[in-house]
Amino acid sequence: MNLKPIIRQLGGKPYTHIFFDLDRTLWDFEGNARVTLSDLYQEFELFRHFKTFDEFHSTYLKHNERLWAEYRHGRVAKETLRTLRFSLTLKSVRVKDEQLAQTLDRRYIADSPTKTSLMPNAMEVMEYLRRRGYRMLIITNGFNEVQWVKLKACGLEQYFDLMLTSENVGHQKPDVRIFEQALREAGCRPGKALMVGDDFEVDIVGARNAGIDQVFYSPQGEEGAFTPTYQIRDLIELKRVL
Repeated sequence: MNLKPIIRQLGGKPYTHIFFDLDRTLWDFEGNARVTLSDLYQEFELFRHFKTFDEFHSTYLKHNERLWAEYRHGRVAKETLRTLRFSLTLKSVRVKDEQLAQTLDRRYIADSPTKTSLMPNAMEVMEYLRRRGYRMLIITNGFNEVQWVKLKACGLEQYFDLMLTSENVGHQKPDVRIFEQALREAGCRPGKALMVGDDFEVDIVGARNAGIDQVFYSPQGEEGAFTPTYQIRDLIELKRVL
């Protein structure tokens, strides 16, 4: 547990607004995605093409993660990402069925956000922060049509005053402009906000560039290019920061 800056925090820099990433920070992206993909694997009898679910799952992840990286850098459009990820997965086992690929993508987009698994201690921390009077916002690069469903389905919607998506703002994290938009809409100065996220390059670098203190949530204890304001391995540690 890395709480080195705690003395500075106790020295009187109270935050008023907490900005959260959603996927992998509060909402269990990997767990919910795996359940959804497993359901699709069975329903569409993908075991006819892949030896095991794990083979299908790992192949999909490889293509999806690469395409998301391209999307974040503006090199592919949202529609391209969605068109290709299942298509390339199927083609890896010599299945050229674009209709099936499109059906899988539509079902994934519809089904995945209804899953309700959260990261450990997420709900307890939300209750704690609400009792403490913090205003909370979501800043996410996820797609509009799924992020709102996630918040409602898993019970997180009640804790947040606002959610900014990169699609609505027109800029993706780590672009400083999405953080600046969050500050404007929250009516908050940079020094009074704290960003909590699991992606160092996207959440932590972006927040620092906007003058916002950061909490790097890294369950595996990974380190980034610089020391963030705080680093935690479990969300429950936020109770010692805030």
